[in-house]
Amino acid sequence: MQSPQNSLIALALWTALLFSGQAATAADKYPDFLPARYEHYFTRFVDNRTVPEQMLNAVRITSREYGRGFALIAGISKYASMSGAGSDLVPAGEDVRVGDRVLESGVVLRAAEVGLLATLGHAQVTVYRKPRVAILSTGNELADLGTEPGPSQIPNTNTYALMAQVLEAGGDPASLGVAPDRLEAIEERVRRARDADVVLSSAGVSVGELDLVREAFTRAGAELHLWKVSMRPGKPITFGTRGGRPVFGLPGNPVSAMVTFELFVRPALRRMAGAEVVERPRLRARALEPIANPGSRRGYLRVTLTPDAGGYGARLTGDQGSAILRSMVLADGLAVVAPDTTIAVGEAVDVVLLRALEPRSR
Repeated sequence: MQSPQNSLIALALWTALLFSGQAATAADKYPDFLPARYEHYFTRFVDNRTVPEQMLNAVRITSREYGRGFALIAGISKYASMSGAGSDLVPAGEDVRVGDRVLESGVVLRAAEVGLLATLGHAQVTVYRKPRVAILSTGNELADLGTEPGPSQIPNTNTYALMAQVLEAGGDPASLGVAPDRLEAIEERVRRARDADVVLSSAGVSVGELDLVREAFTRAGAELHLWKVSMRPGKPITFGTRGGRPVFGLPGNPVSAMVTFELFVRPALRRMAGAEVVERPRLRARALEPIANPGSRRGYLRVTLTPDAGGYGARLTGDQGSAILRSMVLADGLAVVAPDTTIAVGEAVDVVLLRALEPRSR
C-alpha cells in the first residue's frame, strides 16, 4: 500500500504526463499510477486564480506544451492527509481578516505598509504633514557652497548637515542661507521664515560680542524659554517659541550642532510628524577601552560599536573635539557618560544609537 507521500508523488507524476501528452503510454507502463485507483479528478490551473470548491491540493507542474501551472486535485477527504496537502493553495483572508487592525496611528509608512494599503484597495490615507523647517547659519566667517572661502573664512557646514538631519527625521528643510553677524540681518532672515513650522539656526548663541541670535529671536517675536544646557558638546543652545511654533538656536561647531539636533530637535520633529516613538533607541554596551568624560558636564561621546558574544562593545571614534566632524561619520552612537567620570574597560555604558547596526558598505 502506498504511503500518503508516495500517493501525492504519483498524482503529480500522472498529472505531468497527462499534460505532456504521454498519459496513454504511462497507463501501459505504470498501471499503479492510473487515476482510476483513486477517487479524484484533475484539472489544469494557472497561477493567481480563484480555486473551485472541493479542491484539496495543488501540484506544481511545468510542461513544454502547456507552460507553467498547477494540477488541482479534487475528491474525497483522504487526500487532505497527504504530506503537503493544501500547501500551494492560499486561503482567502490569510493575510488580513475582517476586523483586524491593519496599521496603528503613528506608524511610519514604509514600503511594506504602502504595499499592504494597496492590497486593501486604499488609494489614499490620512497622514501627518512633514514639519517645514527653516534653517539659518550665521557668521561672517562662513563661505557658502559655490563660493571660494576668503581669508579667515571656513566652509558653511551646518546648513547642509542640518538639512540632512531634518530629512532623516521626517521633516521638510528649507535653507535661509548665511546671515552675517549683524542683528538686523539675522532678524530679517528669522522673519522671512513666517511659514515654517520650526526655525533652526546655528552659531551666534554664546556670550561673544557677535552672538546675536537670541536677541534677533526676541526682536522677531519669539519668547525664549531656556539658554545653555550642562552637556558636552553643545552647551550654548537656546530654545523658544514664536506664535506657538518652536525656534532653536544651536551651537556653531559642527559636532555640537549635530549632537544637540539629535537630542533636542529630532524628538520635536518626530512628535510634530505624528510618530509614536520619538527617541532614538538605546542599548547597554561594554567599554572596550576607557571612555573618559572629564569636567562638570554630562558627555555625549561618539563611539563605534562592535558585536560580540555578550552584546556590543564600545570604543571612542578618536579625538572628541566639537569641530571634528569625522567623529560623527564614524559613530554608531553617543555614549552617555556622567560628569567627571571614566568608564573602565569591561564596564557598561549607555549608548544612544545614531544608525542601524549593520555592516557599513565599503
